[in-house]
Amino acid sequence: MAEKKGKTPQQVLLMWGLQKGWSVIPKSVNPGRVEKNFELDGWELDSEEMHQLDNLKDRFKVCGDGWLPAKVFFGDDE
Repeated sequence: MAEKKGKTPQQVLLMWGLQKGWSVIPKSVNPGRVEKNFELDGWELDSEEMHQLDNLKDRFKVCGDGWLPAKVFFGDDE
């Protein structure tokens, strides 16, 4: 999907979150990635792409939530 749109996978996931109305907070210390994270104007995901992302069967998180003051990762209790 990202390749088809000429975007990075991270940009697609950021856009997905924004289009869902969620607050997204990307994290990177790499200057190139930080710049890419801001390149979200002028494009969007269509309804089929949103549906595909909404219905991913395998979901995972990339970090633990033990350091957080509140539980923020959805699906941990399922």
